[in-house]
Amino acid sequence: MSSPYIFAETPSYAVLYKPPRLHSVPLKNGADQGHTLLDWYAELFPPVREVRGGNPWEGGIVHRLDYETNGLVLAAKTQAFLDHILVQQEKDTFIKKYCAVTRVIEGSSTDEFPRVIESAFRPFGPGRKRVKPVLKPFPKNKDVYLDQGRYYRTEIINALVGKEDTVCFHLQIKRGFRHQIRCHLAWIGFPVVNDTLYSTLYQSGTLDLTAEAFSFFDVDGVSVHYSMESL
Repeated sequence: MSSPYIFAETPSYAVLYKPPRLHSVPLKNGADQGHTLLDWYAELFPPVREVRGGNPWEGGIVHRLDYETNGLVLAAKTQAFLDHILVQQEKDTFIKKYCAVTRVIEGSSTDEFPRVIESAFRPFGPGRKRVKPVLKPFPKNKDVYLDQGRYYRTEIINALVGKEDTVCFHLQIKRGFRHQIRCHLAWIGFPVVNDTLYSTLYQSGTLDLTAEAFSFFDVDGVSVHYSMESL
Protein backbone atom coordinates (compact mmCIF):
# COMPACT_ATOMS: atom_id res chain seq x y z
CA MET A 1 0.00 0.00 0.00
CA SER A 2 1.28 3.47 -0.83
CA SER A 3 1.58 6.04 1.93
CA PRO A 4 -0.43 9.22 2.57
CA TYR A 5 1.24 12.56 2.05
CA ILE A 6 0.53 16.29 2.19
CA PHE A 7 -0.34 17.50 -1.32
CA ALA A 8 -0.66 21.18 -0.33
CA GLU A 9 -1.05 23.14 2.91
CA THR A 10 -2.01 26.60 4.16
CA PRO A 11 -2.49 27.93 7.71
CA SER A 12 -6.23 27.15 7.39
CA TYR A 13 -6.34 23.77 5.65
CA ALA A 14 -4.36 20.87 4.23
CA VAL A 15 -4.90 18.91 1.04
CA LEU A 16 -4.00 15.29 1.78
CA TYR A 17 -3.47 12.28 -0.46
CA LYS A 18 -5.27 9.16 0.77
CA PRO A 19 -3.96 5.88 -0.65
CA PRO A 20 -6.31 2.97 -1.34
CA ARG A 21 -7.22 0.61 1.51
CA LEU A 22 -7.01 3.25 4.20
CA HIS A 23 -10.05 4.67 5.99
CA SER A 24 -10.40 8.45 5.88
CA VAL A 25 -11.56 8.63 9.52
CA PRO A 26 -12.26 6.13 12.29
CA LEU A 27 -15.60 4.38 12.03
CA LYS A 28 -18.38 5.39 14.39
CA ASN A 29 -17.80 2.32 16.54
CA GLY A 30 -14.11 3.18 16.87
CA ALA A 31 -12.92 0.55 14.40
CA ASP A 32 -9.56 1.30 12.77
CA GLN A 33 -8.77 3.93 15.40
CA GLY A 34 -5.11 4.81 14.95
CA HIS A 35 -4.95 3.58 11.35
CA THR A 36 -6.74 6.25 9.32
CA LEU A 37 -5.85 9.31 7.27
CA LEU A 38 -7.02 11.50 10.16
CA ASP A 39 -4.73 9.66 12.59
CA TRP A 40 -1.80 10.00 10.20
CA TYR A 41 -2.27 13.75 9.77
CA ALA A 42 -2.93 14.26 13.50
CA GLU A 43 0.58 12.93 14.19
CA LEU A 44 1.86 15.90 12.17
CA PHE A 45 -0.76 18.46 13.24
CA PRO A 46 -2.53 17.39 16.47
CA PRO A 47 -5.01 20.35 16.55
CA VAL A 48 -6.87 18.81 13.58
CA ARG A 49 -8.61 16.55 16.11
CA GLU A 50 -10.04 19.58 17.93
CA VAL A 51 -11.92 20.83 14.86
CA ARG A 52 -15.56 19.77 15.10
CA GLY A 53 -18.02 19.08 12.31
CA GLY A 54 -21.08 16.85 12.30
CA ASN A 55 -19.23 13.86 13.81
CA PRO A 56 -16.71 14.68 16.54
CA TRP A 57 -14.57 11.58 15.83
CA GLU A 58 -13.86 12.88 12.28
CA GLY A 59 -11.91 15.95 13.43
CA GLY A 60 -11.23 18.41 10.63
CA ILE A 61 -11.64 15.95 7.75
CA VAL A 62 -14.10 17.73 5.46
CA HIS A 63 -15.14 14.82 3.24
CA ARG A 64 -14.47 11.10 3.26
CA LEU A 65 -13.37 8.73 0.52
CA ASP A 66 -14.29 5.06 0.43
CA TYR A 67 -11.75 2.68 1.94
CA GLU A 68 -10.71 1.43 -1.53
CA THR A 69 -10.69 4.86 -3.22
CA ASN A 70 -7.51 6.90 -3.51
CA GLY A 71 -7.07 10.61 -4.03
CA LEU A 72 -7.32 14.08 -2.53
CA VAL A 73 -9.04 14.86 0.76
CA LEU A 74 -9.49 18.30 2.31
CA ALA A 75 -8.72 18.72 6.02
CA ALA A 76 -9.64 21.87 7.98
CA LYS A 77 -6.93 23.00 10.38
CA THR A 78 -9.15 25.59 12.06
CA GLN A 79 -12.77 25.65 13.16
CA ALA A 80 -13.29 28.87 11.20
CA PHE A 81 -12.24 27.22 7.95
CA LEU A 82 -14.38 24.13 8.55
CA ASP A 83 -17.41 26.32 9.24
CA HIS A 84 -16.65 28.23 6.04
CA ILE A 85 -16.28 25.14 3.84
CA LEU A 86 -19.46 23.59 5.24
CA VAL A 87 -21.29 26.69 4.01
CA GLN A 88 -19.64 26.10 0.61
CA GLN A 89 -21.04 22.58 0.61
CA GLU A 90 -24.53 23.88 1.36
CA LYS A 91 -24.21 26.35 -1.53
CA ASP A 92 -23.01 23.60 -3.93
CA THR A 93 -19.72 25.45 -4.50
CA PHE A 94 -17.43 22.74 -3.12
CA ILE A 95 -17.01 20.61 -6.24
CA LYS A 96 -15.18 17.28 -6.31
CA LYS A 97 -13.91 15.57 -9.45
CA TYR A 98 -13.11 11.90 -9.95
CA CYS A 99 -11.57 9.59 -12.52
CA ALA A 100 -13.01 6.07 -12.80
CA VAL A 101 -11.83 3.28 -15.09
CA THR A 102 -14.77 0.98 -15.78
CA ARG A 103 -15.64 -2.28 -17.51
CA VAL A 104 -18.43 -2.45 -20.05
CA ILE A 105 -20.95 -5.10 -19.04
CA GLU A 106 -22.79 -7.12 -21.66
CA GLY A 107 -25.69 -5.18 -23.16
CA SER A 108 -24.23 -1.73 -22.43
CA SER A 109 -23.36 0.63 -25.26
CA THR A 110 -20.29 2.84 -25.54
CA ASP A 111 -21.92 4.91 -28.29
CA GLU A 112 -23.64 7.36 -25.95
CA PHE A 113 -23.45 8.20 -22.26
CA PRO A 114 -25.82 10.18 -20.05
CA ARG A 115 -24.46 13.54 -19.04
CA VAL A 116 -26.12 13.32 -15.61
CA ILE A 117 -27.01 10.36 -13.38
CA GLU A 118 -29.50 11.12 -10.62
CA SER A 119 -31.21 9.07 -7.92
CA ALA A 120 -31.98 8.73 -4.27
CA PHE A 121 -30.26 5.86 -2.43
CA ARG A 122 -31.21 3.14 -0.01
CA PRO A 123 -28.90 0.73 1.85
CA PHE A 124 -29.39 -2.96 1.13
CA GLY A 125 -27.77 -6.37 1.31
CA PRO A 126 -25.99 -8.15 4.16
CA GLY A 127 -25.04 -5.62 6.81
CA ARG A 128 -26.44 -2.86 4.58
CA LYS A 129 -22.93 -2.53 3.14
CA ARG A 130 -24.15 -1.62 -0.33
CA VAL A 131 -26.49 1.07 -1.60
CA LYS A 132 -29.03 0.94 -4.39
CA PRO A 133 -30.27 3.85 -6.57
CA VAL A 134 -34.01 4.41 -6.27
CA LEU A 135 -36.41 6.69 -8.11
CA LYS A 136 -39.86 7.99 -7.26
CA PRO A 137 -42.27 6.54 -6.28
CA PHE A 138 -40.04 5.28 -3.47
CA PRO A 139 -40.49 1.78 -2.03
CA LYS A 140 -42.54 1.70 1.13
CA ASN A 141 -41.00 0.78 4.48
CA LYS A 142 -37.46 1.36 3.20
CA ASP A 143 -34.87 3.92 4.32
CA VAL A 144 -34.47 6.28 1.35
CA TYR A 145 -31.94 9.12 1.36
CA LEU A 146 -32.10 12.32 -0.67
CA ASP A 147 -29.76 15.30 -1.04
CA GLN A 148 -31.68 18.06 0.76
CA GLY A 149 -34.89 16.77 -0.79
CA ARG A 150 -33.33 16.30 -4.25
CA TYR A 151 -31.80 13.35 -6.06
CA TYR A 152 -28.06 12.87 -5.63
CA ARG A 153 -26.38 13.95 -8.86
CA THR A 154 -23.31 12.59 -10.66
CA GLU A 155 -22.22 14.60 -13.70
CA ILE A 156 -20.16 12.96 -16.46
CA ILE A 157 -17.61 15.46 -17.79
CA ASN A 158 -16.23 13.15 -20.46
CA ALA A 159 -15.73 9.47 -21.25
CA LEU A 160 -12.85 7.88 -23.16
CA VAL A 161 -13.34 4.41 -24.60
CA GLY A 162 -10.19 2.34 -24.11
CA LYS A 163 -8.93 -1.15 -24.78
CA GLU A 164 -10.35 -4.43 -23.47
CA ASP A 165 -13.87 -3.09 -22.93
CA THR A 166 -12.80 -0.28 -20.61
CA VAL A 167 -14.12 3.27 -20.42
CA CYS A 168 -12.41 6.04 -18.43
CA PHE A 169 -14.93 8.47 -16.98
CA HIS A 170 -14.19 11.91 -15.59
CA LEU A 171 -17.01 12.94 -13.27
CA GLN A 172 -17.94 15.54 -10.72
CA ILE A 173 -20.22 15.70 -7.70
CA LYS A 174 -21.09 18.38 -5.16
CA ARG A 175 -22.43 16.61 -2.10
CA GLY A 176 -22.04 12.87 -2.27
CA PHE A 177 -23.66 9.81 -0.72
CA ARG A 178 -21.78 6.65 0.28
CA HIS A 179 -20.55 4.78 -2.83
CA GLN A 180 -22.40 7.26 -5.03
CA ILE A 181 -20.09 7.18 -8.06
CA ARG A 182 -19.49 3.44 -7.87
CA CYS A 183 -23.18 2.72 -7.60
CA HIS A 184 -24.26 5.19 -10.29
CA LEU A 185 -21.73 3.89 -12.83
CA ALA A 186 -22.69 0.27 -12.19
CA TRP A 187 -26.35 1.28 -12.55
CA ILE A 188 -25.78 2.51 -16.13
CA GLY A 189 -23.75 -0.58 -17.04
CA PHE A 190 -20.16 0.55 -16.37
CA PRO A 191 -18.93 -0.79 -13.01
CA VAL A 192 -15.55 0.46 -11.78
CA VAL A 193 -12.68 -1.94 -12.36
CA ASN A 194 -12.01 -4.13 -9.30
CA ASP A 195 -15.19 -3.09 -7.49
CA THR A 196 -16.02 -5.98 -5.18
CA LEU A 197 -19.43 -4.56 -4.20
CA TYR A 198 -21.00 -3.44 -7.47
CA SER A 199 -19.43 -5.66 -10.13
CA THR A 200 -19.23 -9.34 -11.00
CA LEU A 201 -16.18 -8.56 -13.16
CA TYR A 202 -13.85 -8.29 -10.17
CA GLN A 203 -10.18 -9.13 -10.73
CA SER A 204 -7.34 -8.95 -8.24
CA GLY A 205 -6.22 -5.38 -7.68
CA THR A 206 -7.35 -2.12 -6.13
CA LEU A 207 -10.46 -0.17 -7.03
CA ASP A 208 -9.72 2.01 -10.08
CA LEU A 209 -11.35 5.17 -8.72
CA THR A 210 -9.40 8.34 -7.93
CA ALA A 211 -10.57 11.58 -6.32
CA GLU A 212 -8.42 13.67 -8.63
CA ALA A 213 -9.43 17.27 -7.95
CA PHE A 214 -11.66 19.68 -6.05
CA SER A 215 -12.44 23.38 -6.02
CA PHE A 216 -14.04 25.84 -3.61
CA PHE A 217 -14.01 29.53 -2.64
CA ASP A 218 -11.65 30.50 0.14
CA VAL A 219 -12.57 32.86 2.96
CA ASP A 220 -11.66 35.85 0.75
CA GLY A 221 -13.99 34.70 -2.02
CA VAL A 222 -11.14 33.60 -4.31
CA SER A 223 -11.71 30.40 -6.31
CA VAL A 224 -9.23 27.69 -5.32
CA HIS A 225 -8.53 24.54 -7.33
CA TYR A 226 -6.35 21.52 -6.53
CA SER A 227 -5.72 18.73 -9.01
CA MET A 228 -3.51 15.65 -9.15
CA GLU A 229 -2.97 16.45 -12.82
CA SER A 230 -0.54 19.12 -11.64
CA LEU A 231 1.88 16.45 -10.36
